[in-house]
Amino acid sequence: MSKSQNQLATVVITTRNRKELLRDAITSTLAQQEQVEIIVMDDASTDGTGEMVRAEFPMVRLVTSETRCGLIVQRNRAAEIATSPIIFSLDDDAIFSSPKVISQALPYFSEERVGALALPLINVIGGVAREFYVGRPSEKHAFWVMHSFTGAAYAVRRDLFLALGGFQGHLFHWGEEPEFSQRMLNAGRVVRLAMTDPIHHFPATEGRHKRGKNVWLYRNMILSSWYTAPLPLLIPLLGLQTARCLARGVSNIRQLPIALEGIVRGYASCFARLGKRTPISLPTFRLFVELNRRRFVPYEEIAGRLAPLA
Repeated sequence: MSKSQNQLATVVITTRNRKELLRDAITSTLAQQEQVEIIVMDDASTDGTGEMVRAEFPMVRLVTSETRCGLIVQRNRAAEIATSPIIFSLDDDAIFSSPKVISQALPYFSEERVGALALPLINVIGGVAREFYVGRPSEKHAFWVMHSFTGAAYAVRRDLFLALGGFQGHLFHWGEEPEFSQRMLNAGRVVRLAMTDPIHHFPATEGRHKRGKNVWLYRNMILSSWYTAPLPLLIPLLGLQTARCLARGVSNIRQLPIALEGIVRGYASCFARLGKRTPISLPTFRLFVELNRRRFVPYEEIAGRLAPLA
């Protein structure tokens, strides 16, 4: 969609080999009340995704990769080329549930402390709808802070995202959102729960947790702590994450070899990334842990503990 002076948002859809689902995601984006820029990042699809987008949605900005880079890297690349101040992320197997989602969400960014929004998300798996943020507060005008967001349904300030270096692309699969949210909190910005119409997400019922993906999960539990842990807590946190990985593996003997492989890969990645750490302050880490534990926290309770705006 062409750029206009009234265009306040860019919607980024990362995709790979799911052109039928992608069609619905784009259609729901085009139905938004706000005029938005749409960027589709095609991560080396082989099912004709690019041809479908060019033929059916010529107004969409399509960026294709010849080799697979991973959705995290693709989201970083999209932020670099986006032309609007606010970026919305939509998975290729998700849709905006109403035309009002973006127009409902944008006013939340009038508060300068808000760096990102966690949009309400409904997972529809096997025809059964499940609220992603279980226990989500209902007070629509309250300022609820969360520890992180999910990549399937969020919005972020583009300038802040770029200033913080975006997601850690080396994670490749899973875990990029909490790691980024810690660095954002360290810069004095929070993740706010948005009271908008939800995103509807239709994840596949099969193949979601194949062996290869689970290896990435265990690996990134180690690597994410390596990136952001304050120095005094680095060794204890790595030990804690290792214990958690092993506990998961022991609870299901079939998972143990996967957990062990993930742990080995995690520490190998830490050594490969020496000098790439972006540790947060100890007070920020403690606040992040509290937000994670409490899940939904009134802003006024933590406002005085936020770092100065970077």
